Amino acid sequence: MAPLILLMDDNANYRATLRDRLEKRGYHVIEASSPEEALRRVKVALPQAAIVDMHISKENGPDDRLAGLSLVQALEERGIPCIILTAYEEDGPAVRAAYEEARFPPHGYLFKSDGEQAILQKLAAVLRDAKGPAPWYRSHRIWIFAILSAFMALGLYVAITTERAQLLGVVVIGVLIEIVASMVLHYFNL
Repeated sequence: MAPLILLMDDNANYRATLRDRLEKRGYHVIEASSPEEALRRVKVALPQAAIVDMHISKENGPDDRLAGLSLVQALEERGIPCIILTAYEEDGPAVRAAYEEARFPPHGYLFKSDGEQAILQKLAAVLRDAKGPAPWYRSHRIWIFAILSAFMALGLYVAITTERAQLLGVVVIGVLIEIVASMVLHYFNL
C-alpha cells in the first residue's frame, strides 16, 4: 500500500505542484493549508510522514515565521516523521535551534529552492528510516492506567467480598495514586 503523506503549505500553487509530484511517485497525499487544518486531518487519517512549510502567511495580521515548528512538534510527538520546508534562507538558524531545543526534533529540513527532487529523496529516506507511529498498546500511559485500574478493581473486589472496611482504604489509595500518576504524566507531558 502506498504511503500516506501530509502536505501542509499555505501556498496553494506550490502545494498542488508538490502534490502532483508525490502522487506521480505513488504516494497518497492529504493536504492542509494551515497547522490547525493539518491537525484536524491527522485525526481522520494517520499519515506515515509529513512535509510542513515553516512560514505561514496570514491575511489579517503579521506572518507567523515559526508556525510550522509547533505543528512539527505535535506531529513528531504522535510518531509522524516530519520534514520542514522553508523558502527563506534566513529561517535556517531558527530551524537549527528547533533541532537542539525540541523534545521531538524534525527528521530534516530543506529549502524550497533545493528543488522537488531533493524533497522526494529526503522523503524516501525518512520513510525508509521511520518507525512509524507507535500502536496504542505500546504507549506507556495506557499500561500505567491499566495497571492502576487493575489494582483498584482488585482492592474493590476484596473489600466487597471480605466486608472489611480497611480494604476499602486500599481502593481510596488506588484512586489517589491514579490521580497523582495522571498529574505527573500531564506535568511532564508524557
